[in-house]
Amino acid sequence: MKKSLLLLALFCFALTSSFSQITHNDYGEEGLVISLNENYSLDIDEDSFPDLYINQYVGELGFTPIFGIGCMASATFSEYTSFGAREMQIFAKDEEITINTTNMFDYIDDDRGSVYSSEAGLAEDWVANEEQYVAFAVFNLNNPDEVLNGWMAISVNPDNETLIIHELAYTEYASLIEPIIIKAGDTGAPVSINELDNSINEIRINPNPVYDQLNINFDYSGTENLTIAVLDNSGKLVEQRINQSTSQFSFDSSTWAAGIYFINLSSSQGTKTKKFVIQNQ
Repeated sequence: MKKSLLLLALFCFALTSSFSQITHNDYGEEGLVISLNENYSLDIDEDSFPDLYINQYVGELGFTPIFGIGCMASATFSEYTSFGAREMQIFAKDEEITINTTNMFDYIDDDRGSVYSSEAGLAEDWVANEEQYVAFAVFNLNNPDEVLNGWMAISVNPDNETLIIHELAYTEYASLIEPIIIKAGDTGAPVSINELDNSINEIRINPNPVYDQLNINFDYSGTENLTIAVLDNSGKLVEQRINQSTSQFSFDSSTWAAGIYFINLSSSQGTKTKKFVIQNQ
C-alpha cells in the first residue's frame, strides 16, 4: 500500500490544518467493549466499508488493518511484541499524530497490532484497565491520495479478555504531502466536556433494553438548545433531534437492528453520552 500511495500523493493538493474539522465519537461510560475472538468490524469514516477489524486474531486483543484502507501507527517497522504481533505506538495526551510520506512505512497494514495475548499477557508498556492512546489512519476509497489521521483511547481488561474503545477522533481527509495534524485526546470541542456535565444531571432511558420505542428524558438547566443524536456502535448517526424547551423524546426503534447504541447530547459546551441496547422481541 505505502509505496503506491507515496507515488500517488505527489499529485494531490494540500489542505492546511487551519481549516480542518475533527469528528469525535465518545462511547460513553462503559465504552465499546469487544471480546476476545469477536472479529468486530469498525467503519471509522462511515462510508459503509470496514476500515479495521478488532480481535480478529485468535487469542489476541488488537487491531487488524485492511490493506490499502485502514492502518495503525507503530513506532518503527521492525518493532514486534513478545507474541509476534506488530508493536503499536502508545501516544501521550496532546502528542501530535500524523501519517505522511516520511513515517507511513511504520504504519501497520500488512499484519496486526495486538496489545494482549491470552498466552503471553500484555504487550510491553501496556497497563491493564488503563486508557492509553493509539493512532490510526484511513485512506479515502474514492481518492487514495487522501488520508485522515485519528486517535483512539483504548483499554484492555485481561481478566475478562476484552478490548474497550472509550473515544476516537479523526481529521477530515487531506493530502499525504501536507497532512492534517491531530493531537492525542483532541476532540475539537471549544470548551471542556465538563461544562455540559454541569447542566445535565442524568440521562434516563426507558426501557433499557429497548424494544419498539426508545424513550429518553433528562434534567437540563442550560439555556442553549441541545442536539440529541442516536449513534450505533460504529459511531454512525441513526437519528437526530433538537431540543426546544423540552427534555423528553421518543424514537420509533422498531426497524433498528439489535445491538449496542449510544444517545449523545451535545452543544457548544461539550457532549454527554449514555449507552443503551436494542433487543428484538
